[in-house]
Amino acid sequence: MTNVLKVLSGIWFIILVMQIVAGFSSYIANLPDYLVIVFMLLFSVPVVYEFKKGIERELEKDSPEQ
Repeated sequence: MTNVLKVLSGIWFIILVMQIVAGFSSYIANLPDYLVIVFMLLFSVPVVYEFKKGIERELEKDSPEQ
């Protein structure tokens, strides 16, 4: 159950960060939509990669020693 909560809170945090970046780039920086999409895609690659590494690390830490 703890792993599920960690994963859900991680997903929630990623969504929150993406919304903040999209809001900043659209309203404050006033970038065109195609640049926002490109920047979001470039930003999401390392975020998803690090999230995957974190999940694997948590699952490895919680698994019983063989």
